[in-house]
Amino acid sequence: MRDLSTPPSTRHLSATVEILPGGSDASGHRCRIYARDGVMDAWTWLEVARRRPEKNHTGVASVLSISASQPDMLLVGLSINFDPQMSTMLPESLCPLSGVVAEAAALIDELTITPLRRFLNRALLRREALRRYWTCPASRTDHHAYPGGLAEHSVEIATAISTCRALPQLERELGITYALLHDYGKIWWMDSELRAPYERRNHEVLGRDMLKADLEWLGHEDLSIGLVMDELLGGPAAPRTTGYPLAVRKIVQAFDQLSCEKTRGLLTATRAIYFPDEPF
Repeated sequence: MRDLSTPPSTRHLSATVEILPGGSDASGHRCRIYARDGVMDAWTWLEVARRRPEKNHTGVASVLSISASQPDMLLVGLSINFDPQMSTMLPESLCPLSGVVAEAAALIDELTITPLRRFLNRALLRREALRRYWTCPASRTDHHAYPGGLAEHSVEIATAISTCRALPQLERELGITYALLHDYGKIWWMDSELRAPYERRNHEVLGRDMLKADLEWLGHEDLSIGLVMDELLGGPAAPRTTGYPLAVRKIVQAFDQLSCEKTRGLLTATRAIYFPDEPF
Protein backbone atom coordinates (compact mmCIF):
# COMPACT_ATOMS: atom_id res chain seq x y z
CA MET A 1 0.00 0.00 0.00
CA ARG A 2 1.17 3.49 -0.81
CA ASP A 3 1.68 5.83 2.13
CA LEU A 4 -1.44 8.01 1.86
CA SER A 5 0.32 10.84 3.68
CA THR A 6 2.58 11.26 0.66
CA PRO A 7 0.73 12.56 -2.40
CA PRO A 8 1.49 10.74 -5.66
CA SER A 9 3.83 12.60 -7.99
CA THR A 10 3.01 13.36 -11.61
CA ARG A 11 5.72 13.33 -14.26
CA HIS A 12 5.43 15.06 -17.62
CA LEU A 13 7.33 13.29 -20.38
CA SER A 14 7.83 13.81 -24.10
CA ALA A 15 6.70 10.37 -25.16
CA THR A 16 5.07 8.02 -27.61
CA VAL A 17 2.09 6.09 -26.28
CA GLU A 18 1.21 2.68 -27.70
CA ILE A 19 -2.16 1.18 -26.80
CA LEU A 20 -1.53 -2.52 -26.18
CA PRO A 21 -3.92 -4.91 -27.96
CA GLY A 22 -6.20 -6.91 -25.71
CA GLY A 23 -5.08 -4.95 -22.68
CA SER A 24 -8.33 -3.36 -21.53
CA ASP A 25 -10.85 -4.08 -18.81
CA ALA A 26 -13.15 -2.15 -16.49
CA SER A 27 -10.08 -0.38 -15.04
CA GLY A 28 -9.05 1.10 -18.37
CA HIS A 29 -6.66 0.33 -21.20
CA ARG A 30 -3.16 -1.06 -20.94
CA CYS A 31 -0.57 1.06 -22.75
CA ARG A 32 3.18 1.30 -23.24
CA ILE A 33 5.01 4.61 -22.94
CA TYR A 34 8.29 5.24 -24.77
CA ALA A 35 10.30 8.19 -23.41
CA ARG A 36 13.94 9.18 -23.26
CA ASP A 37 14.21 7.77 -19.73
CA GLY A 38 12.99 4.33 -20.80
CA VAL A 39 9.93 2.24 -21.57
CA MET A 40 7.13 1.76 -19.05
CA ASP A 41 3.71 0.11 -19.03
CA ALA A 42 0.70 1.92 -17.61
CA TRP A 43 -3.08 1.98 -17.36
CA THR A 44 -5.15 4.77 -18.84
CA TRP A 45 -8.77 5.77 -19.27
CA LEU A 46 -8.06 8.52 -21.81
CA GLU A 47 -10.47 8.75 -24.73
CA VAL A 48 -7.63 8.44 -27.26
CA ALA A 49 -7.05 4.84 -26.11
CA ARG A 50 -10.60 3.88 -27.04
CA ARG A 51 -10.99 6.03 -30.14
CA ARG A 52 -7.67 5.24 -31.91
CA PRO A 53 -6.23 2.10 -30.29
CA GLU A 54 -4.48 1.07 -33.53
CA LYS A 55 -2.33 4.22 -33.64
CA ASN A 56 0.62 5.39 -31.61
CA HIS A 57 0.23 8.86 -30.15
CA THR A 58 3.05 11.37 -29.57
CA GLY A 59 3.15 14.33 -27.25
CA VAL A 60 3.61 15.23 -23.60
CA ALA A 61 2.40 12.38 -21.41
CA SER A 62 1.39 13.02 -17.80
CA VAL A 63 2.18 9.91 -15.79
CA LEU A 64 1.14 9.24 -12.20
CA SER A 65 2.65 6.61 -9.92
CA ILE A 66 0.05 4.28 -8.40
CA SER A 67 2.28 2.63 -5.83
CA ALA A 68 5.58 3.47 -4.23
CA SER A 69 6.44 -0.22 -3.88
CA GLN A 70 5.38 -1.42 -7.36
CA PRO A 71 6.01 -0.06 -10.86
CA ASP A 72 2.31 0.52 -11.55
CA MET A 73 1.64 3.72 -13.47
CA LEU A 74 -1.36 5.69 -14.72
CA LEU A 75 -1.37 7.77 -17.90
CA VAL A 76 -3.61 10.64 -16.84
CA GLY A 77 -3.01 13.11 -19.68
CA LEU A 78 -1.60 13.38 -23.19
CA SER A 79 -1.04 16.64 -25.04
CA ILE A 80 -0.64 15.64 -28.69
CA ASN A 81 2.40 16.93 -30.62
CA PHE A 82 2.84 15.92 -34.28
CA ASP A 83 6.36 17.34 -34.53
CA PRO A 84 8.27 16.22 -31.43
CA GLN A 85 12.02 16.33 -30.91
CA MET A 86 13.21 12.77 -31.31
CA SER A 87 16.10 13.30 -28.91
CA THR A 88 13.59 13.88 -26.10
CA MET A 89 11.52 10.79 -26.89
CA LEU A 90 13.60 7.73 -27.73
CA PRO A 91 15.23 5.66 -24.99
CA GLU A 92 18.75 4.45 -25.69
CA SER A 93 17.65 1.01 -24.52
CA LEU A 94 15.68 0.45 -27.76
CA CYS A 95 18.88 -0.55 -29.56
CA PRO A 96 21.43 -3.09 -28.26
CA LEU A 97 24.23 -1.03 -29.85
CA SER A 98 25.32 1.96 -27.79
CA GLY A 99 24.88 5.42 -29.27
CA VAL A 100 22.84 4.45 -32.34
CA VAL A 101 19.52 5.83 -31.07
CA ALA A 102 21.09 9.13 -30.02
CA GLU A 103 22.86 9.53 -33.37
CA ALA A 104 19.66 8.87 -35.32
CA ALA A 105 17.65 11.26 -33.14
CA ALA A 106 20.23 14.02 -33.56
CA LEU A 107 20.18 13.64 -37.35
CA ILE A 108 16.38 13.90 -37.40
CA ASP A 109 16.21 16.88 -35.03
CA GLU A 110 18.75 18.77 -37.17
CA LEU A 111 16.56 18.57 -40.28
CA THR A 112 15.36 22.06 -41.19
CA ILE A 113 12.68 20.95 -43.66
CA THR A 114 9.65 20.38 -41.45
CA PRO A 115 7.70 17.98 -43.72
CA LEU A 116 10.71 15.63 -43.93
CA ARG A 117 11.23 15.73 -40.17
CA ARG A 118 7.57 14.95 -39.54
CA PHE A 119 7.70 12.16 -42.12
CA LEU A 120 10.60 10.50 -40.29
CA ASN A 121 8.87 10.98 -36.95
CA ARG A 122 5.75 9.21 -38.18
CA ALA A 123 7.75 6.39 -39.74
CA LEU A 124 10.00 5.68 -36.77
CA LEU A 125 7.45 6.21 -33.99
CA ARG A 126 4.90 3.70 -35.30
CA ARG A 127 4.60 0.60 -33.16
CA GLU A 128 6.37 -1.81 -35.52
CA ALA A 129 9.35 0.52 -35.87
CA LEU A 130 9.66 1.13 -32.13
CA ARG A 131 9.70 -2.61 -31.57
CA ARG A 132 11.92 -3.73 -34.47
CA TYR A 133 13.75 -0.97 -36.37
CA TRP A 134 16.34 -0.75 -33.60
CA THR A 135 16.80 -4.48 -33.04
CA CYS A 136 16.68 -6.08 -36.52
CA PRO A 137 19.84 -7.07 -38.39
CA ALA A 138 20.54 -5.38 -41.72
CA SER A 139 21.00 -8.76 -43.39
CA ARG A 140 20.88 -12.42 -42.48
CA THR A 141 24.44 -13.48 -43.31
CA ASP A 142 26.11 -10.67 -45.25
CA HIS A 143 26.61 -7.28 -43.57
CA HIS A 144 25.57 -5.85 -40.19
CA ALA A 145 24.05 -9.27 -39.54
CA TYR A 146 23.51 -8.86 -35.82
CA PRO A 147 20.86 -7.33 -33.54
CA GLY A 148 20.78 -3.57 -34.08
CA GLY A 149 22.57 -3.86 -37.42
CA LEU A 150 19.70 -2.36 -39.44
CA ALA A 151 19.67 0.87 -37.41
CA GLU A 152 23.47 1.05 -37.21
CA HIS A 153 23.81 0.60 -40.99
CA SER A 154 21.10 3.19 -41.72
CA VAL A 155 22.62 5.74 -39.35
CA GLU A 156 26.09 5.24 -40.85
CA ILE A 157 24.75 6.11 -44.32
CA ALA A 158 22.67 9.04 -43.05
CA THR A 159 25.66 10.46 -41.17
CA ALA A 160 27.82 10.18 -44.28
CA ILE A 161 25.28 11.99 -46.46
CA SER A 162 24.90 14.70 -43.81
CA THR A 163 28.57 15.63 -44.34
CA CYS A 164 28.09 16.28 -48.09
CA ARG A 165 28.01 20.06 -47.77
CA ALA A 166 28.32 20.49 -51.54
CA LEU A 167 24.78 19.16 -51.88
CA PRO A 168 21.93 21.68 -51.74
CA GLN A 169 20.15 21.60 -48.39
CA LEU A 170 16.99 19.98 -49.78
CA GLU A 171 18.91 17.17 -51.47
CA ARG A 172 21.05 16.56 -48.39
CA GLU A 173 18.02 16.29 -46.13
CA LEU A 174 16.21 14.09 -48.66
CA GLY A 175 19.31 11.89 -48.61
CA ILE A 176 19.37 11.67 -44.81
CA THR A 177 15.69 10.73 -44.78
CA TYR A 178 16.11 8.14 -47.53
CA ALA A 179 19.18 6.66 -45.81
CA LEU A 180 17.33 6.18 -42.54
CA LEU A 181 14.42 4.48 -44.33
CA HIS A 182 16.07 2.68 -47.26
CA ASP A 183 15.87 -0.69 -45.45
CA TYR A 184 12.59 0.04 -43.66
CA GLY A 185 10.89 -2.99 -45.21
CA LYS A 186 13.25 -5.33 -43.39
CA ILE A 187 11.28 -4.66 -40.19
CA TRP A 188 8.54 -6.84 -41.69
CA TRP A 189 10.81 -8.98 -43.85
CA MET A 190 11.75 -11.02 -40.80
CA ASP A 191 8.14 -12.23 -40.58
CA SER A 192 7.64 -14.93 -43.22
CA GLU A 193 3.86 -14.39 -43.40
CA LEU A 194 4.11 -10.64 -43.96
CA ARG A 195 6.77 -10.93 -46.64
CA ALA A 196 5.05 -13.82 -48.47
CA PRO A 197 3.42 -11.69 -51.22
CA TYR A 198 6.74 -10.00 -52.03
CA GLU A 199 9.66 -11.23 -54.07
CA ARG A 200 12.41 -12.87 -52.09
CA ARG A 201 14.78 -9.90 -52.08
CA ASN A 202 12.36 -7.03 -52.66
CA HIS A 203 12.23 -5.52 -49.21
CA GLU A 204 12.27 -2.06 -50.88
CA VAL A 205 8.76 -2.61 -52.27
CA LEU A 206 7.58 -3.83 -48.88
CA GLY A 207 9.04 -0.79 -47.14
CA ARG A 208 7.40 1.63 -49.57
CA ASP A 209 4.07 -0.12 -49.14
CA MET A 210 4.33 0.17 -45.36
CA LEU A 211 5.12 3.88 -45.71
CA LYS A 212 2.23 4.55 -48.10
CA ALA A 213 0.08 6.49 -45.61
CA ASP A 214 3.07 8.51 -44.38
CA LEU A 215 4.06 9.33 -47.99
CA GLU A 216 0.51 10.59 -48.59
CA TRP A 217 0.77 12.87 -45.58
CA LEU A 218 4.16 14.11 -46.81
CA GLY A 219 2.58 14.88 -50.17
CA HIS A 220 -0.20 16.84 -48.48
CA GLU A 221 2.39 18.96 -46.66
CA ASP A 222 4.65 19.45 -49.69
CA LEU A 223 3.68 17.81 -52.97
CA SER A 224 7.06 18.14 -54.71
CA ILE A 225 9.00 16.74 -51.74
CA GLY A 226 6.48 13.94 -51.40
CA LEU A 227 6.90 12.92 -55.05
CA VAL A 228 10.69 12.92 -54.82
CA MET A 229 10.67 10.96 -51.56
CA ASP A 230 8.35 8.41 -53.13
CA GLU A 231 10.76 8.05 -56.06
CA LEU A 232 13.74 7.59 -53.74
CA LEU A 233 11.90 4.79 -51.96
CA GLY A 234 11.27 2.98 -55.25
CA GLY A 235 8.18 4.70 -56.62
CA PRO A 236 7.66 6.31 -60.05
CA ALA A 237 9.93 9.12 -61.23
CA ALA A 238 8.92 12.54 -59.94
CA PRO A 239 8.30 15.31 -62.49
CA ARG A 240 11.48 17.26 -63.29
CA THR A 241 12.68 19.81 -65.81
CA THR A 242 15.67 17.69 -66.86
CA GLY A 243 16.08 14.07 -67.84
CA TYR A 244 18.73 13.42 -65.22
CA PRO A 245 18.02 10.89 -62.45
CA LEU A 246 18.18 11.90 -58.80
CA ALA A 247 21.86 12.27 -57.94
CA VAL A 248 21.17 11.93 -54.22
CA ARG A 249 19.89 8.39 -54.73
CA LYS A 250 23.18 7.31 -56.29
CA ILE A 251 25.16 9.06 -53.55
CA VAL A 252 23.20 7.25 -50.85
CA GLN A 253 23.64 3.96 -52.68
CA ALA A 254 27.41 4.54 -52.81
CA PHE A 255 27.54 5.15 -49.06
CA ASP A 256 25.32 2.10 -48.63
CA GLN A 257 27.92 -0.05 -50.39
CA LEU A 258 30.74 1.41 -48.32
CA SER A 259 28.85 0.69 -45.11
CA CYS A 260 28.19 -2.88 -46.25
CA GLU A 261 31.85 -3.47 -47.11
CA LYS A 262 32.88 -2.36 -43.64
CA THR A 263 31.30 -5.39 -41.99
CA ARG A 264 30.86 -7.82 -44.89
CA GLY A 265 32.35 -11.20 -44.19
CA LEU A 266 32.72 -10.66 -40.46
CA LEU A 267 30.52 -13.54 -39.28
CA THR A 268 29.16 -13.55 -35.75
CA ALA A 269 27.43 -16.24 -33.75
CA THR A 270 24.26 -14.15 -33.53
CA ARG A 271 23.67 -14.28 -37.29
CA ALA A 272 22.58 -17.90 -37.20
CA ILE A 273 19.22 -16.99 -35.68
CA TYR A 274 18.17 -14.85 -38.68
CA PHE A 275 16.96 -17.16 -41.44
CA PRO A 276 20.30 -18.92 -42.00
CA ASP A 277 18.80 -20.81 -44.97
CA GLU A 278 17.74 -17.62 -46.80
CA PRO A 279 20.64 -15.16 -47.05
CA PHE A 280 19.99 -11.65 -48.33
